Amino acid sequence: MNEVFTPTLVTSTYRTIPEALQARVVAAPRHAAFDIPTAAGTWRQVSTRDFVFDVRRLAKGLIAHGIQPGDRVVIFCATQYAWTLADLAISYAGAVIVPIYDTAAPAQVRAILTDCTPVAGFVGTSSQRDILMQACADTQIQPVAIWQADGEDFADLGAKGSEITDSELDARRSQLASEDLATIVYTSGTSGPARGVRITHGNLIHQVSNVAAAYREVVHDQGVTILVLPLAHVLARALQLICLLQGMRIGYIANPQQLLAAAARLKPTFLVVVPRILEKIRAAAVVRAKEKHLGRLFHHAEITAIHVGQARLLGCSPAWRYRCSYPVYDRLFYRRLRALFGGGLQWMLSGGAPLQSELTQLFTGIGIKVLEGYGLSETCAPLTGNLPGNTRAGTVGVPLPGARVRISETGEVLAAGPGVAAGYWNRDLDADAFVDGFFRTGDLGHFDDDGRLILTGRLDDTIVTSLGKSIAPARWQNLVERHPLVAHAVAIGAGKPHLSALIFVDPESVVAVARRRGDLELAQLTAPTSGTPRIVRATWLREIIRRQINRANAEVSRAEHIRTFQLLAADLSAHHELFTPTQKVRRAALAQLAAQLPTAGA
Repeated sequence: MNEVFTPTLVTSTYRTIPEALQARVVAAPRHAAFDIPTAAGTWRQVSTRDFVFDVRRLAKGLIAHGIQPGDRVVIFCATQYAWTLADLAISYAGAVIVPIYDTAAPAQVRAILTDCTPVAGFVGTSSQRDILMQACADTQIQPVAIWQADGEDFADLGAKGSEITDSELDARRSQLASEDLATIVYTSGTSGPARGVRITHGNLIHQVSNVAAAYREVVHDQGVTILVLPLAHVLARALQLICLLQGMRIGYIANPQQLLAAAARLKPTFLVVVPRILEKIRAAAVVRAKEKHLGRLFHHAEITAIHVGQARLLGCSPAWRYRCSYPVYDRLFYRRLRALFGGGLQWMLSGGAPLQSELTQLFTGIGIKVLEGYGLSETCAPLTGNLPGNTRAGTVGVPLPGARVRISETGEVLAAGPGVAAGYWNRDLDADAFVDGFFRTGDLGHFDDDGRLILTGRLDDTIVTSLGKSIAPARWQNLVERHPLVAHAVAIGAGKPHLSALIFVDPESVVAVARRRGDLELAQLTAPTSGTPRIVRATWLREIIRRQINRANAEVSRAEHIRTFQLLAADLSAHHELFTPTQKVRRAALAQLAAQLPTAGA
């Protein structure tokens, strides 16, 4: 099987996102659409009607400022309600949204401005305003205005729009067509400079309508979600539009460390997470159990949950001994884990990185169903996904409605369909990005017998050693990254006889373990925010990681074995040259780093 197609479920009657939102406010004006954190530590709800009123007010202000259809307007801001207001206001005014990650370095901001030449921008803070203004000066771009979310700028912008009538705004909005550009989303740039992806209103409408139809059990008007992923990422953006148009209430937090506190208050029914969050929750549960001298009991509870989860995913009954022990472990452990998320969480969607099959089974076993999906900026986020009632751990599911996925002769995953973008803002990049009408994802994979996609690595991650061996390191890296003390494992060795690795520790987890062990130096671990990452030499930590490496080596061929490794600490959010904002590794930069470091320890 080398190609799978899923027919479209819904052909939307709406051409654009503003048109769909106007229909939503007519259908449910008083429905609570958002939960917004306040300075007092409480949450206030915003109705669909009030949200659309604010959006239209800002859109009028943009028109009054001279923003024209097709103009590019950047949003440089952390995940928050103001981001969404700016997003939809720009769209209502007929302009094109250009998101920038709130953690982007000045050089990255300059590169985006140079590529898309925006006329205005929204920022979240004064420091982001300074970065954007400096980038405008450096690139000789003179914006109409830059509006800041945490000041009076939004109110002033809305006040300026009072001279624009409703009919003028609606005329601007109604001129939009499905083929018009809605947004330019810049890729994370793992293998080179970031590329601006041209996404139309038609792309978004297809995805929003069909993904919502495929996941109607998950996304509905009685549900609640919390957005923690950066809204500059196409997955968070697509999810937000789906929830907004389906009536699922949305809460916002910019810091992932605040997720559990927010969940306790908002009681979400659905969350989108990256695998690292699930790994950390599991690791924290293990630590707490050991502190209470329940480590061995929790280990058996994990085994039970994994077997029960596996049976649930296969649609069969677990073995008798697991059915018997499950109620006991549920009272002792599972119920408490569910309570961490507010007690009402039913579904989690994991994306952004490979998810261990065991984690899917574990969380499904404790009563939270995990769905893994796959997509890229160029596919408007979701391309394939595990579906309710059709989930298989270790896969990223079937093509979503309207998508056609093909595996090339070289094993590359190719994609086509109404949700796939037409190309890049820089049209010179399009020729190499498509083949026979299919977008080249750069990912390697194959289908199982039921048409589910299994990813095996990246085409540009393949390492060719001096012995002529071609090695795809993704499996080894994923195995090592299962350890809670490891944030990233990167195999290195192009042109060398044997592979080595850079292992980046998870500072938060290492500090917690170091404190329990009485290692005062590592208990004060601070990762450098610039310059070369710090080499970690603690013998006990190296031994723990070495054992994990040995376990990973045992699961791969001899040619894929790692002989030596260097243990490093780094501020993963600050080293933009090594990691993307979504924590994907920049392999070329890491290979250069490896060449500069002392010889890795055996």
